[in-house]
Amino acid sequence: MLQFAGASKDVRKLLVMLAAVIVPVWITMRTIHAPPPWHARTPDVTPRGYTVSLLIFLVPIIVVAAWHFVHPLDREHRRAFRWAAGLIAGLGTVLDLAFGKAFFTFHNVNATIGVALPGWSFETMRFEPGALPIEEFAFYILGGLFVISLYSWADADWLRSFSVVEYEQTAQWQNGLVHVSLRSLPVWVAILMLGLWIKSRDTAHPGIPGYFIFLMISAFLPTFLLLRGVALFINWRAFAFAHTWLLLVSLIWEVTLAVPYEWWNYRAQHMLGIRVTPWANLPIEAVFVWLMVTWDAVIAFEVVRVWSHMKRPARKALFGQ
Repeated sequence: MLQFAGASKDVRKLLVMLAAVIVPVWITMRTIHAPPPWHARTPDVTPRGYTVSLLIFLVPIIVVAAWHFVHPLDREHRRAFRWAAGLIAGLGTVLDLAFGKAFFTFHNVNATIGVALPGWSFETMRFEPGALPIEEFAFYILGGLFVISLYSWADADWLRSFSVVEYEQTAQWQNGLVHVSLRSLPVWVAILMLGLWIKSRDTAHPGIPGYFIFLMISAFLPTFLLLRGVALFINWRAFAFAHTWLLLVSLIWEVTLAVPYEWWNYRAQHMLGIRVTPWANLPIEAVFVWLMVTWDAVIAFEVVRVWSHMKRPARKALFGQ
């Protein structure tokens, strides 16, 4: 009887998770008035589509936030959630402000509410007004919250690996979080050089693969400095859960809607030139982002949580005694 009750509870959780994604996707689909491809001569094909689609991130965040309210977690867990969400949102904001105009295009203006923020132009070497729709900033902020919400919920509830006591005891045993992984450096250099070589063969769109370089740095630095210190604490099942849901959402959102309808797209001169043809000719860098966001978000979350449980000053927590 107890096993049946537990199974019923898990089924309810699964149904809630599915509804949290299916409902906002359905609402977003209601903004689509014609099949792709989108053309500028028919601008009203997806009115406010990008704006409404942000519900795909927002609704699951609200659901998880409600769960957190009903099941309050330990202080360290909440603190890690806030810090990690802030760090990922900050990384996305920097990407947008510094590189958004160089890397992305936003031709379908009617898919947004029409409010645009400045973006840095490398041609004029200044911020140009009206370059980036405000939805783009919301996308990165909510995206980080989405990943961390799913990971933290799965880690605390459905796919728990540590009890709070076990986690704290293990964290306090840890000497320091920063452990430079020199063995990963040659691999990173080799991948970077391979990317530069691939771009050099893209004669149709010559340029510097800036987006690839940005992703390599964003994904490598946390791995190079912090992975060995937090690998023991990462709930890999919860990581797989969060990444799988982000992959599902991205396939629906970016591949099916955003790129075909030009809510956003990519400037070829700053991409490697490798594209996934069945996925609306999506640059391979966009696929890397799905993994990089989950990776950086989880590492940030666990670094802050371990540090909180260590109960030491930041310098000692990072570098040891």
